[in-house]
Amino acid sequence: MREYVSKLYERGITEMMRLTSVNEARMQSAIDHYEEDTGNKIDVSAKTMIEAIRRGGIRLVITETPFLRYIFDIAKKIADDIIGASWEVLRAPADAGFILCDAPVTVVPVRGTRQVGFHVPGTVTYIPLARGHCLRVTRPYCRLRYRTVDLQMVELINQNIAANSDRFIMGPIREELQTVVGRSGCLTPNRIKRATFFELEKTDDGSFQGFEMNHRSYFYLPNGRTP
Repeated sequence: MREYVSKLYERGITEMMRLTSVNEARMQSAIDHYEEDTGNKIDVSAKTMIEAIRRGGIRLVITETPFLRYIFDIAKKIADDIIGASWEVLRAPADAGFILCDAPVTVVPVRGTRQVGFHVPGTVTYIPLARGHCLRVTRPYCRLRYRTVDLQMVELINQNIAANSDRFIMGPIREELQTVVGRSGCLTPNRIKRATFFELEKTDDGSFQGFEMNHRSYFYLPNGRTP
């Protein structure tokens, strides 16, 4: 999420700088607004600012601040979405258990769709709670339920959790981890970014920016349904 938010801000500010430096009048207007809003004086001409931007003389550094603000701003919305969905606590059999990874909230889309996201119809989200329990979140809302699942279900969920990891997959049994890593194809870190940013339109007056969440490896029941 930090990588996504930082990239989002980087692209947005870079585009804002490009639009501001289209001509001296626009840049001077931006300088005037900045001085009026902050009370700080900019002792650089609009022409010099434009030249610096166009030759890459201004280096953009995104700090942790946008990410932290984003997390706090969106926390309540995410909480409301999760609380308003269907909760099913899955219980593993005595001889099996759920693993954990460094990106444990695993969103699995319906088989065959290219759209990935919590609100996409048919999506299932897994959140491992403990060795013997995993939260399964779906939409629309219904009451909280508990269900004991078989070994096959646990293995498929573990493969989805492992495939969603970035660097680390954790569990108490080495042989089990080796099996999950092998079946999920996680012998090496995933080289595909979680999100791809793209530009559909670009003029001196604006641009249309977009992004999409990228597919990872997903694992389904023999009938094609999400476990």
